[in-house]
Amino acid sequence: MIDVAVAVIQGADGQVLLTQRQGNQDFAGSWEFPGGKFESGESVQAALSRELQEELAITPIESAHLITIPWHYAHKSVSLHVWRVTRWRGEPAAQEKQPMRWFSLSELSGLFFPPANKGIVLALTLPQAYSITGAFIDTDELVSRVKGALSLGAGIIQLRAKLAEAEYLAAAQVIFPVIHAAGAQLLLNARVDMQKQFPQAGLHVSSDKLWGLCERPVPKDVLFTASVHNLEQMEQAQLLGVDALLLSPVLATQSHPDEPALGWEKAAEWVAQATVPVYALGGVGLPELSQALSCGFQGVAGIGSFWKLSV
Repeated sequence: MIDVAVAVIQGADGQVLLTQRQGNQDFAGSWEFPGGKFESGESVQAALSRELQEELAITPIESAHLITIPWHYAHKSVSLHVWRVTRWRGEPAAQEKQPMRWFSLSELSGLFFPPANKGIVLALTLPQAYSITGAFIDTDELVSRVKGALSLGAGIIQLRAKLAEAEYLAAAQVIFPVIHAAGAQLLLNARVDMQKQFPQAGLHVSSDKLWGLCERPVPKDVLFTASVHNLEQMEQAQLLGVDALLLSPVLATQSHPDEPALGWEKAAEWVAQATVPVYALGGVGLPELSQALSCGFQGVAGIGSFWKLSV
């Protein structure tokens, strides 16, 4: 496994700096995030600083871990240690005469990247807070609670409700404009056929539904997430081309008291084996967000922290 330091250089306007791979490199012509291989004995920070100085003549001042991605190509295996750099010294200038350009986050999905970079783009564009709907009496309460979740920073709302198909679709149609207006994403829960009827929404599938799928059930531009509880399920979800995982239970939960919790240490070990962003689920919420981020998670998912009435 080759360790690679990768920098997401992001300006105050949110744009990120990419360079283009040249003709003598693998994936020539593709865009990539600056960085390179560790030298012997180097730490991540040392490798990051050296590579940015060599490639762009800048020195990182403020940076934070974004995601770690293990990836196996036919001819090599790499571990990408990705850090978001938000302050630096110097003015970026291509030292190897490679093409260089700033892109907005919305442009990234349309660019050609080496395959391992998919997880970086997802980590940059997905939110830290993922809300799952809880109980509600009627659509008025559903809308109010969804507004409450959005006000708490939820960027994804997964509609999980035991309703008949027509009622479920009606509920989705009621809350979609509210979610869309907030710049967030609605996900339908395990309703593959319904997602085709309502393409504005994304799709979430539970772990038991993974084995009934032989390919990604939605187009690449539709958000697709899955719940997993072990490494075998993680692998299956990634083979299907999932965009993000919900790993649970990280901590003990009242709803499933007999289900053993992973704990932060073991959960972090599993997250480090994922090639896409992973949300912590089960006994966690917004108070545990910092802990989740420090363990490599994209953020937290759940009901309790978000399912409050809008004021």
